[in-house]
Amino acid sequence: MRICIYLLVFIISLNFVLGDYEKLSQCGKAWAVPNGGKSSDGGQCGLPPPGIGTAALNVFGFNGGNRCGECYELTGPLGSTVVMVTDGCDAGDACKQNKLFNFIISEKDFNKIGNSTAYGNIYSLGYQRVSCGFQGNIKATFGGGKSGGKLDYSYYFTVAFSNYNIGIKQVQLMGLNMPRASILKRDLGKFNWNQGQGGNSYKLQFPATLIVTANDGQVISFKFNRPPAGVSIDTRKQFENKGDPKISKSTCLMAMAPEYVYQESLELGWASYFSWKYTYINISSHETGKKVALKKNCIQTELESYGGLQFTREGGFPTKYIKAVSFTVRAAPPTENLQVYFGLLGSYTVPGPIGWDWEEITIPISKLKPNPIEYNLVFYNNQEEKSALWIDNIKFTYSISTPKQAIVV
Repeated sequence: MRICIYLLVFIISLNFVLGDYEKLSQCGKAWAVPNGGKSSDGGQCGLPPPGIGTAALNVFGFNGGNRCGECYELTGPLGSTVVMVTDGCDAGDACKQNKLFNFIISEKDFNKIGNSTAYGNIYSLGYQRVSCGFQGNIKATFGGGKSGGKLDYSYYFTVAFSNYNIGIKQVQLMGLNMPRASILKRDLGKFNWNQGQGGNSYKLQFPATLIVTANDGQVISFKFNRPPAGVSIDTRKQFENKGDPKISKSTCLMAMAPEYVYQESLELGWASYFSWKYTYINISSHETGKKVALKKNCIQTELESYGGLQFTREGGFPTKYIKAVSFTVRAAPPTENLQVYFGLLGSYTVPGPIGWDWEEITIPISKLKPNPIEYNLVFYNNQEEKSALWIDNIKFTYSISTPKQAIVV
């Protein structure tokens, strides 16, 4: 009986901490990588452990701390999980790239959506901003300056929030006798006020009011007297855990792979290191034959007998909306044994012969019979003789019904 009571209390407590996640944005495309650590660090945002997975964002995504406390549902090849942004990263190319949000998450959270033993990135990550699902109220923790060794809020005031359902866009402070509210300056997970800020020369006196605006436009106000420093205080207020009714029933899918696998260079997330039985691979060859449509670079390779040029996208990519695969190619000597397929094995042979002159090839996706999620695109020399190939403009053509996926900001 005692065990049952403990279990019931645990379940009630868990439901009190976390509720439903409401969708707040359209689905976007991003990138995820496991950090190999635990998912509990409050990071630069200084947030307490939220009870869900946490994430660091690259410089572009973190945006100086403006994402602190926001929650996102991440979708990979094996499923979805929700994480809260608590940190930023600024070291290395992955942290500094500014094309996509890059979520650095724990290995445990990564393995809910992918397989960290098979690949170290998910380049076609789907992501969607969601409410954090907290029950209870927003908590506020205050700090101030020092005067005569004692706490003094009159000229400097700082506040940090936790347990909020929607990311915070702006915080304003209205002190007693102040003619107008002052906008606090964001410092990662904190909001700071200084006497004289914004032309306001008034000292902070109590009671005071904080006016907090969420990213979705909700506004709450919290009136308080002189608070103790470093103590979490219940504001008795919370942003409504409501989503956008237009997208409330939508499902966030994995992001589509970029339109081009190769055009002048391999697109982000594609690599050729799993190719086999080749003499050489040059992905920046200038031997385009001066064909204007091919611009400056192309891929040049010599495949040995039954060798393969394999382009791998870590974390996989969905194939549901791909209509066709196209590319330009030439070969020496001419060949009738070039196969193209997804995955590890295929049987589609490109109609030949393919000779020295460039040809544009388009293969309907139905010919390649892909799985819903694929990881590789292979060009295979299915013959005893070596084959030199020049390949360019490898492209996916998507159907008009393909969901639009952008960077969710």
